[in-house]
Amino acid sequence: MQMDFTHFSKIQTTDRHFLIPPNMICANSPSSQIPLPTMPNYFRFRGEQVLVESPNPAALTYTIEEYSHDLGLFIQDFISVPIPYSLNDKSYSRLVTDFNSGLTYSLDLQSGSCLVNPVDAGNVGAYPLAGGFVQMRDSSQFFDLDSTNYTYLGQNFVEGRGIMCDVWSAYFSSYTPDKMPNTLYTWYFAAASWMQAQGYQQKNPIPVMLELTSNNRVIQFHFFEYSTSPSTARPDLSTCYAEDDTMNIQLFVFKARYDQVYKANPIGFRSGFVKAVTAMTSLKSGLRIADLDFQPAPNNEIQIQFKLLEKPLMKGDVQNTYDPAPNTQIFNELSDKINSGVFSFDVQNPPSESPGKQTVYVRPNSITQLSDADVMTFTITTDTRNTDAHSKLSSSSSSAGYSAGSMAGIGIGMLIAGLLIGVLVIFLVKRFRGGNDGSGISMQKMENE
Repeated sequence: MQMDFTHFSKIQTTDRHFLIPPNMICANSPSSQIPLPTMPNYFRFRGEQVLVESPNPAALTYTIEEYSHDLGLFIQDFISVPIPYSLNDKSYSRLVTDFNSGLTYSLDLQSGSCLVNPVDAGNVGAYPLAGGFVQMRDSSQFFDLDSTNYTYLGQNFVEGRGIMCDVWSAYFSSYTPDKMPNTLYTWYFAAASWMQAQGYQQKNPIPVMLELTSNNRVIQFHFFEYSTSPSTARPDLSTCYAEDDTMNIQLFVFKARYDQVYKANPIGFRSGFVKAVTAMTSLKSGLRIADLDFQPAPNNEIQIQFKLLEKPLMKGDVQNTYDPAPNTQIFNELSDKINSGVFSFDVQNPPSESPGKQTVYVRPNSITQLSDADVMTFTITTDTRNTDAHSKLSSSSSSAGYSAGSMAGIGIGMLIAGLLIGVLVIFLVKRFRGGNDGSGISMQKMENE
């Protein structure tokens, strides 16, 4: 017998050739079952969703999302589809859902128009309840991990990403408020070995992809730039409220140096202040605090200025809803706490340090109302998820009125926003939480912030 060898070459050192092909499920599951990851109460990410449904062409949607269960807040930006070989990711529309009040603020980031409505049951962050009410999904419900049906399938690569992942899958035959019927859910989380090899220090799980498969439809949702580090930026909702009813407030934190207390942990300082205001007054939603700014002041003090937005006129659809307090009531309650010397807030140590906190106090009799002319103009930290189209929404300057041209522009913007919101509601109701395979886009790797 004679045997000829052709195209002889050394085998690659990686063992990925011996892995189960992507999207394939073996009859025998691994002998050891690994439990599903536990998700934190705060995270943010960029999402890329692709829907392939025969015979329609593939549909691509890009989003930027931020989830904070502690604040009862979910933010979802819809961004334009990038032009090939470009880095265009401009945000055009935003949904800010406040589960404290049960309201969703729909912002057109180009025209500046805003619509306020009760939270839609199809909102990605909402879990529908009986009687037309909704509640915020917990982190497991948000990621569709609240089920005992999932089976661990072992490890595999996500095609086009090169990330070794632990894989879980579950089939749901009947419809539930957060699951689609007759659909296979397959979750990919970055494996601990891959995270260690890439130099990741965090121990929190990193979602890579969710894939949903049904008869004639495949949806993938890819996660990029996933982070559990809180963002310093807060959505500016000043265009959603009557400007004439806005109250400018100034106060001073004393016995606290700006460079040692605020600059050491600006996120913790901002978060601690907002939580204290909402806890010690009738202000239930921190979203009514706008243009929050901190500056150094003489005598080892820190100056705080912010705009207090008037209460919304619409009632939300959460079960534990409340009647929002007006600005004057909030200001009087805050003044009483400050002037009596009991208003304080905790600044938690940054994540890079050992757990701990520092308590700071607002100086009694330091709270005042300012006119628009007296408000100092600082370089406000803008939301980094927005581009120039949104920068005008974050401006601290105000206008005494609108010109005829401006009114016409706002009227057109409101019409566009109304049409846009209708499209977004349809999208949200039908959203499966799926994404792109990563090809043909600029973001090709995950980044840890």
